[in-house]
Amino acid sequence: MKKIKKFIKYLSLFFAVWIIIHIVVLLTVGLNNNIQEADAILIFGNTVETNGEPSERLKSRLDEGIELFKSNMAPLVIVSGGFGKEGFDEALIMKEYLIENDIPESAIITDQDGINTYQTAKNVAEIRKDKNIKSIIIVSQYYHLLRAKLAIQQFGFDTVYLSYAKMPPELRDFYSIPREIVAFYIYLFKNYK
Repeated sequence: MKKIKKFIKYLSLFFAVWIIIHIVVLLTVGLNNNIQEADAILIFGNTVETNGEPSERLKSRLDEGIELFKSNMAPLVIVSGGFGKEGFDEALIMKEYLIENDIPESAIITDQDGINTYQTAKNVAEIRKDKNIKSIIIVSQYYHLLRAKLAIQQFGFDTVYLSYAKMPPELRDFYSIPREIVAFYIYLFKNYK
């Protein structure tokens, strides 16, 4: 019985250390903008409010993408999102917001089937073929970037840069970070096709 308790104790300690290391890596990757000029900027979708406006989280992603585009970091912006429970197509709302903020419509590529990180990565891999995109800057919340980069790389992108959406921490982060840790390992062992 003592051996079992000791084993459980060491196993628990191992997992605690593993989680702490993963959080450090997640924060290090997510909060260090690693940006160079690329062929496209990919902005992941998020909630649209019931009035049809982008949520603050989504606005922060869009504003980061706008800043990157206006700094000539990439000539194209891909907006990816699905149809939310609020009754709006995230990608179309994102496109409208970009146009309202002086991004030319001709520079915007819309992925309306980006219902999750995996599907967005898969869709962008198809877009890449049509538009000859070899390098990409991913824009999302800091805690999402590690998994988003993994998914994009699994679909064949070698040159991936990261830029996090600037907004104050939210209580939601305490839920999002553990969720991202679990999701990262699901994506790590996922069958990409």
